[in-house]
Amino acid sequence: MIKNKAIAHYIAKITGTQPTVLRFQTDEKAFIDIVSVTEHGDDKLNVHSTIGLSARKTNEENRDIELMLVAEKKYDLAPNILASGALKAMLEGWQTVTGAIYAHIFSAYYPNVEVKHGLLIPPYLWKDTLKTLDLGDRMVQWKMIVPITDQEANYLRNNAPSSLLPLFVEKDINLFDLGRESVV
Repeated sequence: MIKNKAIAHYIAKITGTQPTVLRFQTDEKAFIDIVSVTEHGDDKLNVHSTIGLSARKTNEENRDIELMLVAEKKYDLAPNILASGALKAMLEGWQTVTGAIYAHIFSAYYPNVEVKHGLLIPPYLWKDTLKTLDLGDRMVQWKMIVPITDQEANYLRNNAPSSLLPLFVEKDINLFDLGRESVV
């Protein structure tokens, strides 16, 4: 529990202010805690991070990872989306590696959005400040879930995950708006 508090405080210090923590639990009694903060530089964005996923070694590739999601505040189900991804990783073995696609993770909560899926990438917004957190028994790193469309998911099946990010930059899209259109 103390280590989970350290994760929550670290995320709040690096990414935002006004932290709140919610617990999401399944019928199987599995649970994940999510810390949510208002982003330092933009009060229209919330940053959400899992707390404690890194303690659950789902397999060797998935160890020591916490997941993050940044979304505009109007998307109030963003913590639920992140919790679903974390619980799928814990209970169903969903990968927590760069390039993993979480199918229908956004459309499960917002059925009418174009960005139905989630792509795991390094948290580029804080590349200079969000470092590996040494908790003694584990070295915590983060992966950020960014929303992608069906077309973008298909594009990624034929191209490297890093090939989509330059298209996002070129088209100057708002990655935190679940209502955005596809770049491919």
